[in-house]
Amino acid sequence: MRPDLYAQRLAVLLEAHHRREQPAMTSEELAHQVSLVTRSVVPAVIVDEALAGTALPPDEVTQAIVQVLDSEDVLFTDSPEGADLEHRLRVCAIVRDRYRDGGTNIIARGTSLSPRQTRELLAFLEDEPTSPAL
Repeated sequence: MRPDLYAQRLAVLLEAHHRREQPAMTSEELAHQVSLVTRSVVPAVIVDEALAGTALPPDEVTQAIVQVLDSEDVLFTDSPEGADLEHRLRVCAIVRDRYRDGGTNIIARGTSLSPRQTRELLAFLEDEPTSPAL
């Protein structure tokens, strides 16, 4: 893998792990917005089947990072899969920084967004830094 791409992915991983102050939008408002962008139904609360139907713990971004680190270094490969993980981490960081009420679980776990939908959502979020609830 090229050193610049490795450094870029490492920076994304570190940014996703860095916490910011609590934003203003709820996960329900975010779910509505994500549903509009991806043209698919996104539930406001994601249930983790491994937790026997309980809601996800509050730190979904850290969980997403752990999943990335458990993915056999795929993030640090020059591959479509590595790019998809980078995009998902970027989305997690943006959502975490912009919305309150644990909305990050919509992206971090439990959804079935395709790589294309993830790219579209990332482009939308990066293009609309202060987008209000729709």
